Order: sequence, then C-alpha cells, then structure tokens
Amino acid sequence: MASLLACAFAALGFARHQARNPYQPTQRVSLSNGFSIQLPVAWTARTNLRHVPPARLAGSAPPLTFSEMHVWDNPAESSVLELDVSNNPFLGLDETALDARIDGARNSSPALLDYLFYFFFPPPRDCLDGASAAFHSKAGDADSGSKNGGKSRRDFDLSYDCVFLPTLADFYASQLTASLHISRANGATHWRGHVQRFYLASMESVQSNDLTFYVFEAQAESPISRAVVNHFNLPDSLEGTQADFFWAVGAPTPFPFVPDPTRKNVPLIHVAYAALGPGPNKRPEFLHILHQISAPWGSPY
Repeated sequence: MASLLACAFAALGFARHQARNPYQPTQRVSLSNGFSIQLPVAWTARTNLRHVPPARLAGSAPPLTFSEMHVWDNPAESSVLELDVSNNPFLGLDETALDARIDGARNSSPALLDYLFYFFFPPPRDCLDGASAAFHSKAGDADSGSKNGGKSRRDFDLSYDCVFLPTLADFYASQLTASLHISRANGATHWRGHVQRFYLASMESVQSNDLTFYVFEAQAESPISRAVVNHFNLPDSLEGTQADFFWAVGAPTPFPFVPDPTRKNVPLIHVAYAALGPGPNKRPEFLHILHQISAPWGSPY
C-alpha cells in the first residue's frame, strides 16, 4: 500500500508540473516506417550515434537486429531517451513467456539487464577498445596476420574497469555496469558486464494509440554519491537519488507473438529511457513519453 501511494503521489506531482507548464514548445520526430514521437524541444538529438549493439559486443548480444536508431539527451532533466526499430525475435512467445524471458531469466536466456547493457546503455567505445587490447595482450594472442596467429588462442578470462567521461551517456553506462568481463572458451569469446544491483519492477502492458508496449524497469539500489555528482557535473540536488532505467518493446496492436500472414515482418519499436530525480521512480515520466508515440494511422492529439 505504501508503494502504491508513493507512485500515486509521484504521478500527481508530474501532472501538476505539466499543468504549471501548459505551453512547452515541442518537436515531432518521424521514423522511416511512419511512426513518430512528439518531444519537448529540451530534448536534443545526438549526432555521433553508435552501432546497435557496439561492434565488440555484437557477437555476445541477444538476437536483435536494429534498422533505425534515434537518441536524445535532456541536460536540464539529466535524462536520456532512445527510440529504435528492430526485427521481432519474440515470435513463438506469449505475454507470460516474454515476462519470464526478460525479467525472470536466470543463466539461460538474456535478462532485462543484458538488453540494457548490450543495446541501449553500453560502455563507452574507449572502454571497449581498451578492454579488447588488454584481453588480447594478457591472453598472449599472436599477431592474427602471422602464420602462427592461431596457435596461442588459449582459454582466458579478464575483468576490465572502465573510465567514464562526464557525459550523460557515460553516466548511465556507469550506473548500469562499471566493469567488463571477457572470457574465451573453446575458441569463442564472450563479453558481458558486471552489472550493479537493481530492483526489477513487474512487467506492465500499456495500450496507446493503437500500439501495444511491454514495459520493463530496473531501478539502481545504490544512491548517487557526491563524488559521482561532481564527476558527471550533475545538479547537487541529485545527490542521493537513484538511476532509473526503462525499456518498452512495442508494435501495432495486437503485439506479434505469432506469425500473421496479413501482417508480415511487423517491426518492433524500442523505447529506452534513463533518468533520476526525487520521488520513488520515473515511471510517470516514461509512460507520458510512450503516449506521445503515434502510428501512421493514428495520432495522440
């Protein structure tokens, strides 16, 4: 009951904030397949977009293939938003199986934190490059171009601590995982993150503008320290708050869990969001963002 009341008060506070700001200049961003999102102009688009997933993580990532990616930063709110389009690896599942696969997976299928790590909030490129160089050096790899290049590819493990720059992208990457683990076994190399401790909320189904979204949330258990606030140039008021990560996977209703000959190759929409601030969580803000996404045949206004 206390948790429900806290969420209700957070939603009420967000609604009051919107009411105090009845006019907020907005921008509409359209995707190539006709979907669009309405955002306040405080969100600025990133121009130096990365591969999804980063090339060094691709061989270890879950089976998702992205065809489009948009990322925005909101420095005033210390938030990051990402909108992507991908294929659908969830055919053959249902809502219960999707929940078990993402939130309930242990050691077999990738879990929520894996998706956040590989696709949406990965370590910075310099960290990935440094870890790769350290791994090959300590493993004693020979020059891959030499005739003896394959003789020293022994099994090996390495942990590598990242160095993060004072950017929003690096901040949320650091809150998700501060170090990398690389292993080689039987000639295959696997990358994963040493993830922090998180509270995982229950999956939620959201219907909006003829779209079905399944929402997953991971809230960091460790509060932001003064040292972290200073390093990443965050507002002092954010000391003691916790990073909140969201991922929503959506599609035109009904969500395609089974092949549909009338709707072949239905792409999935991914909405990833990371924020922090006072209150129990940032769920009201994220749900508000989801309701600003419209399909080609519908509009939220």
